[in-house]
Amino acid sequence: GAGAMSLAAFFCLFLSASSVGILASYPFLLWAICPLLGEAVSQLVPRCIRALPAVACCILPWVIHLQLYIMTLDMFCPLTMRSGTTVPGDLIQAAVSGAIPGLCMAFSSRWFLKLRSRTLMIMLGSAFLTGVVLAGFTFPYSYDRPKRIYMQHVQRSMTKWDLSQAEPVSQVLPMESGIWTVAPDWNNVATLQKHAAFGLPEGSATWDDSRGLYGEMPAPFPIRDFIAKGAWAPRAPESLPYNINVSMSSRNMEQPGGEQELHFSVRTGPQTMLVLGPRALISQWSFGYFAEKDAGQESVSWSGDGKLPSGLPPKRPDCDCYWLLFTEGGADPTHGQAEAFNFTVSVKPE
Repeated sequence: GAGAMSLAAFFCLFLSASSVGILASYPFLLWAICPLLGEAVSQLVPRCIRALPAVACCILPWVIHLQLYIMTLDMFCPLTMRSGTTVPGDLIQAAVSGAIPGLCMAFSSRWFLKLRSRTLMIMLGSAFLTGVVLAGFTFPYSYDRPKRIYMQHVQRSMTKWDLSQAEPVSQVLPMESGIWTVAPDWNNVATLQKHAAFGLPEGSATWDDSRGLYGEMPAPFPIRDFIAKGAWAPRAPESLPYNINVSMSSRNMEQPGGEQELHFSVRTGPQTMLVLGPRALISQWSFGYFAEKDAGQESVSWSGDGKLPSGLPPKRPDCDCYWLLFTEGGADPTHGQAEAFNFTVSVKPE
């Protein structure tokens, strides 16, 4: 009993040394004070009921730990469902389920020591079997915590420019088109067939995530590592209600070191991602780089002539490229009928 209170007091003082950790110190403060208060009160009552004040003073820490346990699960369950197929969310929840009840049992050791060994083994065994049954035979998703599934009709094309000519010559290469299904959690799409009103699209097959789709095309965050083990079903390209076109012209052939300034004009729909590569050939572009809040203002005020803004985004872990994510809305979007945006890059000679 004294050891448990001493341990709780140590954790309380340790966490209180930090302005952030002090927010988590109050459960340990309760474990250090409440049992001591219960022992003091039990000395003032008749011997036959001395156990009641001691137990009653531990109810508050037990309730606090139960609230912390529920709150932590409510926080981690949605997060682990988005943590991708590389992070086993079940292990994180199992660690939480072991850490918080384990602390509660450690600080309640004075009461467990008074139980008979057989009674204690029955209690722990029942809790273990209940956990195994819940984890192994119940579906991990519900209406409150639904399974996240992405099903996208993807169509890609690649445009290559020959910069050796006086005026760059473009070549448009069609790439894959189809329905891509992925579930960004540890169970991937394996449970989709059993527990959904629909299955995978006809002709779906496991996709090699190292090529194509988001394996080569980056997203605003490292999504490739979080959406492995998806399914791909080839389909014919859809006809879009707007035109998508990327045109390029050479602005100035007289640049230091033989570099070229290339101007891109883009017609597209309301949401488009554009990938430029290889990265090593690009020395500057008109977007600059907003590394900090007050940086990159020169790219906002750049008139389109003169020296390009300084700065480039850092190297990405998923491709040798720079990417642009364009989104438009409002009362009068272009819908591909006019230029949506333009930019200029300076490229090094190959």
